[in-house]
Amino acid sequence: DFSFIDGDNADRPIFPGHLLGPYWDSWSQQVADSKCAPRDYVGASLITLAAALIGNARTVSARGWTEPPILWTALVGNPSSGKSPAMDPFTDMIAGFENEAADQATSPNGGLIHIDDATAQAAAEVAAENPKGLILTKDELSQWWGRLAQTGGDGFWLKAFGARPETIRRKEKKPIVVRRLAICVLGGAQPTTLRSFLAAKENKGFGARWLYIFPKPLTGFTLSEGTDLGDAQSFLGRLRALDLVGGQAEVLPLDPEGFPTFEAWVGEKKRQAGEDEDGVWGQWLGKQGGVALRIALVLEHLWWAADPYARIEAPQYVSSAAMLAAMTFIDDYAMPMAELTLSTAARPAEEQDALKLLRLVSKIEGGQFNARLVGRGQRGHAGRLSEPRVMASACEVLEGACLIRHVGERSDGKKGRRPKLYEVNALVGSGGR
Repeated sequence: DFSFIDGDNADRPIFPGHLLGPYWDSWSQQVADSKCAPRDYVGASLITLAAALIGNARTVSARGWTEPPILWTALVGNPSSGKSPAMDPFTDMIAGFENEAADQATSPNGGLIHIDDATAQAAAEVAAENPKGLILTKDELSQWWGRLAQTGGDGFWLKAFGARPETIRRKEKKPIVVRRLAICVLGGAQPTTLRSFLAAKENKGFGARWLYIFPKPLTGFTLSEGTDLGDAQSFLGRLRALDLVGGQAEVLPLDPEGFPTFEAWVGEKKRQAGEDEDGVWGQWLGKQGGVALRIALVLEHLWWAADPYARIEAPQYVSSAAMLAAMTFIDDYAMPMAELTLSTAARPAEEQDALKLLRLVSKIEGGQFNARLVGRGQRGHAGRLSEPRVMASACEVLEGACLIRHVGERSDGKKGRRPKLYEVNALVGSGGR
């Protein structure tokens, strides 16, 4: 029975690069090829950086419903899956933008786009001097997630997701006042750290706010030519150049032509969310109306920025085409990807332990393993499986699925404890199922 291990191998939705527009569609594939990384990571990083570069300069409004272009994106995958290489071009472009602004900055924090210190006070200090907003980048998000309670917790970061006002009060110092705290987040996460993050009850609200990008890792390796970032940086520079109007965000209305479809779409998402209103999945679904507005605003500007025939002025409204593209992105990609990611992360502990054991033993020569020795060995990689109770439970799960079977018998034929010797089903890892 391979059903419980197929989550990591399940089919993934194909990243809809065409929704980015002709230039970004081609460019994102070139970057992915040059980094030997899944295109999903590159495309999602592009959308997130574009959102940060627009920042507080623009919001989108559908009648009385307004949303800022703030996105939190988790690139999920095991080590060496290509997360960091896919992010590198974007961190390079961020550094380029910051270097350009350094000469005009009047303080050390002026002209910054990104932060990597996730404490509330440190982030607020930079945000107060950069009213357009910021992006937090992390190769490994677990470093931040593990300290959420100490770094301002839900209050500060929920305001950052909503571009809301924030005041940090300090002893014997003036408070730090941020009129619109807007911080996008882009980082990598291993499935195991994501599970730990979502398992904490206090993080349920945070778990519902992410775009989860969990593609299958690429097989093999190919050396490709690097991609010139010059044109891409120039186009994204148009987003960087967008400014606040009188210190306020310019509000772009959604084309009324898109209202009926959008209203029906949001209604369906809320209906689906009601079926799991207490779970992370239900909460995630419930937020997709706002996320769709945010992505539509970003796509509208990405199309404009890279269009050689675009008017000089930035978009003055969010088209129904951009709104439809955003809903398509969620329906065809973000939603099935989030469902797969969250279901994988929410597996019971004993199944997670069994999966780890199967990965450890599937490569052992001879097809047999001694559970006690695996728990003690594996160069410290056994983790929880080094506990006899956990190892026994993992073996029981795999035996129940007929993926391993106990074959150990006492060599003297007497009664007593049987050796923990198991045989691995030959189909494991063979592709023969």
